[in-house]
Amino acid sequence: MTAQHYLEVGQGGPAQALLAGLDGSDVAGLNARALLLFGKRDEAEAAARSVLDGDKTQCDALLALAGARLGAGQSDEASARAEEAVAECPRQWLGYGVMASASGTSVPQLDRVTAAALDADPQNGALARVLAQRWLALGKTDRAVALARRVTRSAPGLVSGWTLFLEMCRRSGDSACGADAARGLAQARKSYAIDPLPGPSVCRPGCTFRPVALSAGSTPTMAAASMVSPTIDRALSAVRRKSSQNGMRPPTMPRNSASSRGSVTHTTKRPITAATPAIASA
Repeated sequence: MTAQHYLEVGQGGPAQALLAGLDGSDVAGLNARALLLFGKRDEAEAAARSVLDGDKTQCDALLALAGARLGAGQSDEASARAEEAVAECPRQWLGYGVMASASGTSVPQLDRVTAAALDADPQNGALARVLAQRWLALGKTDRAVALARRVTRSAPGLVSGWTLFLEMCRRSGDSACGADAARGLAQARKSYAIDPLPGPSVCRPGCTFRPVALSAGSTPTMAAASMVSPTIDRALSAVRRKSSQNGMRPPTMPRNSASSRGSVTHTTKRPITAATPAIASA
């Protein structure tokens, strides 16, 4: 939902405009989050509790209540409601941001939140940035660097991940780390790559992952940066060689072929705002 995106990047106004005239518990939960972004903490909490009276598992209402409780200084309750939100809706990554903020100065608590967040959503540059900022606030630059490095390994084509890694390397003063991050960022910016889904591999044993550098003005296709099985790869190569020998135009794998549908399942080229989204207003 577009309204969800606006709320994730801290823009309550556009979200409310999209929700105007709509009803239902899902809409009410989103409106509660928008109220929180406007600094209307009491109204947001009341709206969230009203939704939860009818549906205790409504993720947006849980997230709004978590943010409201965090803003009121009730860290334990905020963390509990945020944990419920991500348990019901694992993609509600802002819940991990609330839990990270609620951890205060506790390194073990932030460590647990970070591990859970990266296990659930290892290819999210915005979430990684929120977590890295919490580690920096505790003076743990090395943990921020390690976190950012993990994101680049999970999603080698994610520009926001490499940007964060470069920033953290520079903060640490590690020139070798910074050089590696700069090279990775440059490669990510000029290559189109399909990062595999997190979790168990979707690629059968023996298949390969081939990021393809783009030339100026070229248009990337799913087939150009896919995980290709060796059998299909060899068959296509043989056909291309034969076609070239006969003066024919070599064929390419169609975008919607059965093999590409089975191989390419996810892309992480999502827009990421540079600013950290507001989670709660004091």
